[in-house]
Amino acid sequence: MLSIVYVSSATHLLEDGELVEMLRTCVKNNTRDQITGLLLYKGGNFMQAIEGPDDAVRALFERILQDPRHTAVYKLRETPIQQREFSKWSMAFRNVDRLPPEALAGFSLFLNDEFTADVFRQDPGRAHKLLLMFRENVR
Repeated sequence: MLSIVYVSSATHLLEDGELVEMLRTCVKNNTRDQITGLLLYKGGNFMQAIEGPDDAVRALFERILQDPRHTAVYKLRETPIQQREFSKWSMAFRNVDRLPPEALAGFSLFLNDEFTADVFRQDPGRAHKLLLMFRENVR
């Protein structure tokens, strides 16, 4: 199995309806392809972890690179894994811009920065840690 963590920018700020429709498609396709993961959206930027069978994860990442909603896609990590870290979610999602302030208290150091390659390039593991923190703490 394989895990990829990446950041990208939306080509435009996505409305709630666009995000919901994108998520519906992701859940359907990811269930079909046995992919799990977590997608965060903040300030027009995405951070995502995708995991599953090697070929399926690589094919999904190639589709993301071609997706007209994404620009400046930057792969932070590509790691072989023995077990899934997001096994319960065909694609969990959180619009970080919509979290109430009290939900952000434990994440404030991470969430002060935008989800861009420039922020995470020097320490790609930092993005992975943020995704794992969301998995454990945000309901």
